[in-house]
Amino acid sequence: LDPPELEPPELDPLELERDGSELDRLIHPEDLATVIDSLGVSTSSLDHWHCDFRIFHPAKGLRWIEGHFFPKLEADGSVLWTGLYLDGTDRKRAEADQDFLLALGMELQSALETGAIVRLATRMLGTYLQAGRCTLSTINVPLNQVALVSEYPESTHPAASGDPQPLNIWADPVFINAVASGLSIAIADTAADPITAAYYPSAFEPAQIRSLIVIPLRRALRRTRR
Repeated sequence: LDPPELEPPELDPLELERDGSELDRLIHPEDLATVIDSLGVSTSSLDHWHCDFRIFHPAKGLRWIEGHFFPKLEADGSVLWTGLYLDGTDRKRAEADQDFLLALGMELQSALETGAIVRLATRMLGTYLQAGRCTLSTINVPLNQVALVSEYPESTHPAASGDPQPLNIWADPVFINAVASGLSIAIADTAADPITAAYYPSAFEPAQIRSLIVIPLRRALRRTRR
């Protein structure tokens, strides 16, 4: 999700203590109505208010907030709220990961052949991560070859043909050796990162790959008994 057009200002804790409505400016637009409605219900019933919602934190970006407050009716008819906000981002991410793995497992049960399983897993992972492109490739470092196995969404780029391509056109030997050793690689900007910058014009830019995460998967070798 894209952040608001205007970055939210830093919040002064003392100002928030006087006027909690300042927090409303940070609430994700899709969650604002839910927060307001649930607060209205708690105000009317004077019951415990609990709500999960997203905010755009000035420094940390998109975060999940878990609110717990107890309303108390004052003598003048106003409502005094006492409670706290918790950062529920890690919990929400863990729940989303678990839901994804369960859904993936259920879908894979219906795929009977290896090609269908690979295509399904690539599509579901790319969709879940909201990645512009998700691929599964085989890498043969001794032969200096990389071959595309599955891709989502499908691309017309030459490297997406499935035919083995020279591995060293994609990245620095440091990158290749790290992947061959089973290390995951994350590059935020392929045009600027020292490992990929020299290869950006010839490989990454034509394929429209501006950032990437590479996670090596080791293929298990089957042993035959004699």
